Amino acid sequence: MKKKTAILLVNLGSPDSPAPGDVYRYLTEFLNDPRVIDIPWLGRKLLVNGIIVPFRHRKSAAVYKKLWTENGSPLIHSGREVAKLLQARLAENERVFLAMRYQNPSMDNVLKEIQHWNPDRIVLISMFPQYASASGGSVIDKAMKIISS
Repeated sequence: MKKKTAILLVNLGSPDSPAPGDVYRYLTEFLNDPRVIDIPWLGRKLLVNGIIVPFRHRKSAAVYKKLWTENGSPLIHSGREVAKLLQARLAENERVFLAMRYQNPSMDNVLKEIQHWNPDRIVLISMFPQYASASGGSVIDKAMKIISS
């Protein structure tokens, strides 16, 4: 029997919708990541939860509303298209999964789905155009925390 390989594509993420509440949740999760704003915990919490998100989420929601398409978030839609195209080129024992570092499809849920599929190995591909601690490093940290728990 051929060994099973899960290929996990991970991108930054997107709010679930351009509604201010969804953008608020997305920005809160994203900006509270210590790899994104690299300052001590208390300062980051005060800055993000007390200043940035409360005053920025409505303006950001307006921008997301302009970017949103009939397929939803452009980042998630294009990620699904890439996953579908990659899947078409792989063998039956290789399966492509898509997750977002922040929000949905969440890394927690997708890694549970991968564990349920029970692959022999997982290949994690960060879809960021470059490596940075705030992007690729955060993806690796999150994946390792989920997998090791």
